[in-house]
Order: sequence, then structure tokens, then C-alpha cells
Amino acid sequence: MAFIRIKRISGKEYAYLVSNKWRKRLKRKKGERKGETKPGKGSRQKVNKYLGRVLKLDKVKEMGFFEYINIKENADYLKSSKEKIVRDLAGYELFLRGFVKKGKEGKGGKEGTGQRARKVDKMTLGRLCFDLDSRKFTDTCGKEIKAVLEMNEGFLCRHTLHRLLNFKLKHEDEREDGIGLAKAFLEAGLKVPKEIFIGYFQKL
Repeated sequence: MAFIRIKRISGKEYAYLVSNKWRKRLKRKKGERKGETKPGKGSRQKVNKYLGRVLKLDKVKEMGFFEYINIKENADYLKSSKEKIVRDLAGYELFLRGFVKKGKEGKGGKEGTGQRARKVDKMTLGRLCFDLDSRKFTDTCGKEIKAVLEMNEGFLCRHTLHRLLNFKLKHEDEREDGIGLAKAFLEAGLKVPKEIFIGYFQKL
């Protein structure tokens, strides 16, 4: 299974997607003595993809997730799609680190208010943006920036969010799948409230 490895180059850190490639040990031919043939190597790491430069940002705000998404009834929110929940969790973590919500008006405002709902589709911090739809870091002009944000023991980037959204149940034991899903959230750097985790798991 592929995982993220950090390499330090000239004092800067870069993230790569790597996997372990196992080699079989060579069998001795008939008549050969021990030591006459070299055993095969156990494993080696293969770089599959460059993910980008590692960014690290401290929290500058304190706020609960439910306050951030401005809801009072958890049950209603849990009817949301997996994509919306993940995008809200990603936006929340970025917000705590100083990013500002950017969005555009659309349909769906509260009935009778005459207001139009504002869909948050980007989070910005200076010239750095994170597009919540494409799940990529970009500059203010929309050009992709190869980067991952290290936080909460994981890395927020397109790869980890894609892996989370595509997580599938694999075991008869729900506990094993629960551990796998929790790991996927952790690898993406997302802290998820218990009730949200349970609701998300039930959508799988």
C-alpha cells in the first residue's frame, strides 16, 4: 500500500507518495553451499508520485466544528453527502489556521428571507488558496500549487482526500473497517467529531 514519505532537500521538506516493493529471496541451486549465492533483498521503496512541498501552519483560532458550519441539529447535517462532510471538515481545519472563506451566491437561501445562500468553494490565506471542489492548492489566479499541509498527524492534499472519499468496506467485522476509516481521516489531517464519524461510516 502506498504511503506518504517526507524528504528534506536543502532545508525544505517535500512529500512523495511511495510504496514498498518486496523482492523474493533467491533460492540456492542444487549443490550450492550456503553463502555461495546472495540472497535477494527484502524490500525497497518505490516513488510513485511527487505530491508537493510540505506546508506547516499553526492554529490561530479556536472554534468547534458545529459552530463553524453553523448548525444546531446534527441529525439534519448527517443527511449530507460524504463529499459535503469532507469538504466542511477540510474547510474547518483551514479556517482554524487563518484561511478565509471565499464563495459565490447561489440558490438555497432560507425560505422567506429573500436571501441567497453562499457556497464556500475556496479557502484563502494571502496568495495561497485551497479549492474545496478540486481539492487542490492554487494561487489566486487558479494555477495549481504542488503542496501538502501537514496537520493533526496527517497531510491535507488531493491524494489523501481522494483516498478518504473512496474508502470502501472490506471486512465482515465493522470494527476493522472503522479502524480503517479512522486511519483515512487521520492521514488526511482531519479531526472528525464522533457523531459525524458514525454518520459518515453509515453511508459506506
